Amino acid sequence: MRIDKDVKTNSLNETARSAQAKLPKENTVEKKNLHASDKVELSGKNIDIAKIISKVNALPSIRQDKVDNIRDAIQNGTYNVEGKLIAKDLLKSTLLDEIL
Repeated sequence: MRIDKDVKTNSLNETARSAQAKLPKENTVEKKNLHASDKVELSGKNIDIAKIISKVNALPSIRQDKVDNIRDAIQNGTYNVEGKLIAKDLLKSTLLDEIL
């Protein structure tokens, strides 16, 4: 089974775009309607989303240490995975893909 970084990044980018689309636009308030007592506060969610995206993009696409450990275990004959766990993870992944 192969997990691509692009799939994870694309899902996160779609979520970020969806969240940003729901945010109010910065230019929606006209200056003539503002009085000295009026106050405008902008949400920092788009900044948080941008930080998360940059952190995800900085992650390596392959965790070489895990690959090496599994490769060694397979070569030594010590790699053992329960079929039930594989089936459970496949079903969970499929259901999450359908939901998202």
